[in-house]
Amino acid sequence: MKKIFLLLLVPVFLFAGNGKANQEKVLILKKIDNPIKVDGIIDDIWNQADKADNFFQLSPFYGKPPSNETYAKVLTTENSIYCLIVCYDDYDKIQRQTGKQDNMNGDIVSVMFDTFGDNRTAYKFAVSASGVKSDSRMLDDGRNRDYSWDGIWFASSKIYDWGYVVEIEIPYKSIQYNDELTEWGLDFDRWRPFDSEDSYWCTYDQSEGQRISKFGKLVFQDFKPSIKGLNLELYPVAFGKANYIGNGKYKVDPKAGIDIFYNPSPQLTLQATANPDFAQIEADPYSFNISRYETFFSERRPFFIQGREIFMPSGAESNSGFYRPMELFYSRRIGKLLPGGVEVPINFGAKAFGRFDDWEYGGFVAKTEEINYINSDGNNSIEPSAIFLSGRIKKQILENSSLGVLFVGKKTSDDTYGVIDIDGAFRGSNWQLAYQVARSIKNDEGDFAASAGFRQFTDSWGYLFRSRYVGEKFDVNQVGFVPWLGTFNSVLITGPLWFPK
Repeated sequence: MKKIFLLLLVPVFLFAGNGKANQEKVLILKKIDNPIKVDGIIDDIWNQADKADNFFQLSPFYGKPPSNETYAKVLTTENSIYCLIVCYDDYDKIQRQTGKQDNMNGDIVSVMFDTFGDNRTAYKFAVSASGVKSDSRMLDDGRNRDYSWDGIWFASSKIYDWGYVVEIEIPYKSIQYNDELTEWGLDFDRWRPFDSEDSYWCTYDQSEGQRISKFGKLVFQDFKPSIKGLNLELYPVAFGKANYIGNGKYKVDPKAGIDIFYNPSPQLTLQATANPDFAQIEADPYSFNISRYETFFSERRPFFIQGREIFMPSGAESNSGFYRPMELFYSRRIGKLLPGGVEVPINFGAKAFGRFDDWEYGGFVAKTEEINYINSDGNNSIEPSAIFLSGRIKKQILENSSLGVLFVGKKTSDDTYGVIDIDGAFRGSNWQLAYQVARSIKNDEGDFAASAGFRQFTDSWGYLFRSRYVGEKFDVNQVGFVPWLGTFNSVLITGPLWFPK
């Protein structure tokens, strides 16, 4: 077994300042009758909306007034919520760079909604001055992000000689929310790259940064959002291939499939797919790998992306990247690529996920087809048909902590694979302790693995610790991604903090 222990005493630099108590801000959401044209032009209808202004500079100079004024407004119709963000600036200081969705640079504004009022999760919608969009799910009180989430929403930006304007429309049917709430968590963010200035509507502690639990409030005035109609979406597809078999003849293999998306309530989502076609999905980036471990590729297929955050373990920190829980449900194993680029066909898949009070839950099932292929040795091989199953429940405990259980399994005619996991995170005002304990299943064998991560930043000192143990027989690579069998490592980093003045 490999054992690694590393202790570092280093200075830690953060671009923030001393912590300040957050004064909760409130914005009243008013309902209008007609949709707003999203074009970056400030129409008279916006005069009816409350204004969110007096932004707070988080970095680089914590607590000092932002260099330029910013204000935001929010209105709603029966079907959509609208946001207006106005940013004053010198024309030649606005950085506008074009790009594809979810890959933006330059001046950027964002709006964030905690639609369940759980102080842990939120939707984030960002738009650049040049009109490039990006969306994501904020998890674990803002400590983690799921950038694979893609919603249906609309935005437009327009640059003027005095600054720029962004308008956003988000249909209610594109997001999940608690339809019993009369208020959501809310915040706005403005990133100004000219002087690396990051400012928010809400106030945050310098050592923590943005936290969902410290969002302001968006209060619904005589209105609560609700999904109208059946909210059932069907996407039938037909495709096929033709192979030339000689003598002027072709073998035609037609296929048909369907994707079903159903929201029986704003808190529950059901999805199903049969013979899915992922040919339109963006290809994985090229990777040249000469290490002993396989390359990890992120999920890009829409069916597997929706609700993905429910199945993720607690405690991951995308901002620091210091602690990452083990990937025990790696959906790329379903319909995987075999040697020679052959893809295992998926016959069908179904899943349900949602929230109820302090609970999050999800269930998943899929079946793949048997397929013949040429293995890496050049010999004929068979990938057997398989059933994949997964179940997940997670409970919010205390004020801002969580405890969850995950099961993932794969069953073929001859073998059974799987893993059972218990994970969670305990959080204080400026610290987090996350943990994960798992047991693998491979027919009659199995082994254990565990990981933990701790972080704390005070006004003058920082602490980071992580540790991971993986047993020699902890083989979950039929359902997860944990290639480091028989390893143990721990890392501790601590040191003083300095902040710009």
